[in-house]
Amino acid sequence: WDLNWALIDSLGFDPNVKTGTGGNNIAMALVTEGLKLTACGPGFVDGRDGILQADQLLYGGDFQCLIWEVFANRGLGYSADQGNPDDRNDQAEAFDMPPVCLSAGINELTFPARVYPNPTQNVVNIDLQAAGQLKQLRVVDVTGKVILSVEHPENEILQLTTANWSRGVYMLVLETAEGVATSRIVKQ
Repeated sequence: WDLNWALIDSLGFDPNVKTGTGGNNIAMALVTEGLKLTACGPGFVDGRDGILQADQLLYGGDFQCLIWEVFANRGLGYSADQGNPDDRNDQAEAFDMPPVCLSAGINELTFPARVYPNPTQNVVNIDLQAAGQLKQLRVVDVTGKVILSVEHPENEILQLTTANWSRGVYMLVLETAEGVATSRIVKQ
């Protein structure tokens, strides 16, 4: 319900429940599709991750930081650990946000690099030649987990092997002295 009301606060309420575009409609779509994407025998973290993946698939990740904020307020933040879904006593709550959301509100820049091929299957190239002075490059998965971090990358073409990545959408985050720029990498 917290997610439903956060989306309604952000996008408004649409009484058209079939083809509406309000926050209530988006919440219903995210939860319904999220259930389909959630692992069998789930815990709360699995459910959160299903909704985050549904956001990537349905809306290109437009609501990921809002979703993270809602879940983090209830103890299901970035560092939360559900433990065994069948055990009530082994979980660890967390109220933190993933790195991609922490930087999202900080002087967002237009993306200064070329990413190709995108979508990718086994290799993705990141052309940083026009990026200026970079502090950090990160690749973040749909759950907010940083899968690659490079401090002060050289201004050249980085070639990343994606063969071992799961299919889905990843965020590429470039941090410069001027701010943060983000783009998506789609792994097929």
